[in-house]
Amino acid sequence: LAGAIAARDSGQTATALSTLVDFLRARQEPADFGQRAGRGGRTDTAAAEKVLKHQVTVVGIPYTFGQDIDWGFNPTTAPGSKYEQDNEWTWQLNRHGGWATLARSYRATGDERFAGEFDAQFADWVGECPVPAEGADQRAYSQWRTIEAGIRMFATWPSAFVIFRTSPSLQDATLIALVKSMIEHGRYLRRHPTTGNWLTMEMNGLYHVGVLLPFVKEAKDWRDLAAVRLAAELDGQVYPDGAQIELTPGYHNVALNSFLGPVGMATAYGYSLPDGYRARLERMFAYNLWAMRPDRDVPRWNDSWHVDVPGTLSRGFSLYPGRTDFQWIATEGREGTPPD
Repeated sequence: LAGAIAARDSGQTATALSTLVDFLRARQEPADFGQRAGRGGRTDTAAAEKVLKHQVTVVGIPYTFGQDIDWGFNPTTAPGSKYEQDNEWTWQLNRHGGWATLARSYRATGDERFAGEFDAQFADWVGECPVPAEGADQRAYSQWRTIEAGIRMFATWPSAFVIFRTSPSLQDATLIALVKSMIEHGRYLRRHPTTGNWLTMEMNGLYHVGVLLPFVKEAKDWRDLAAVRLAAELDGQVYPDGAQIELTPGYHNVALNSFLGPVGMATAYGYSLPDGYRARLERMFAYNLWAMRPDRDVPRWNDSWHVDVPGTLSRGFSLYPGRTDFQWIATEGREGTPPD
């Protein structure tokens, strides 16, 4: 494809694009990006119905767009707004949580309305929000803050990419634009890394792109760089007792989940991670155990929120089956051994 484009051979380019579309639509992924939607039980599609109506709630503030979604809009700065200004509204709108909601509901129901809405919304977003040509855009109203670029690549776009690409409602041109934008995300994240918990999310996103687009020439570099950077951050951001340096349980688990992202992807796709990577994560799970209150939450130190410690330690026990104290908390004492 790259050669055809470089040669400006329109016929060869069209053939290569058609081959790529056929490959993508037929490809099976070893990882599950549907988050168990449609597996037993009933999937609640009410949230997806709201996405169809362009009803969004971001940072707790609801807003309903008309036919067109303005991806740079912020109701907290609109004239006459009753809300205190909050730049996070625009930034987090561009994490595209609604697209993952549509994807899960589509997989559970096969309702083509959900796929058609994604097709329309993605085409609108990619047309209105080109990747910044120079530097990282971290400003207010930006659709390309680096943290959002990372979150899109590991938390929301993978579900849409994997699930919708088999739908007849996803146009070939949209699928090609989706791949192109994911490549642009990979290059953007590669060029503009930051620090702290942001970096863990950026590198988790970069690793996902490197796995999901293995046919791109930079894919191995993206995977390798992301894994090495995250391994270094496991030492630089995590104290020996397991606490992440920001000393807030909420962001501790944000970082933990970002460190875990490549573990799941590498396991599913057969890639290796730096020596000791998985072992060094154990202490971060243990921090949740030792900081836990009797109600199985953690104190809300600093900028924090509810943490589901049993759920977190269930995942920890699956990775470290020798930690029967994790198992004891995860099963509410039904199995395992109490912490000493």
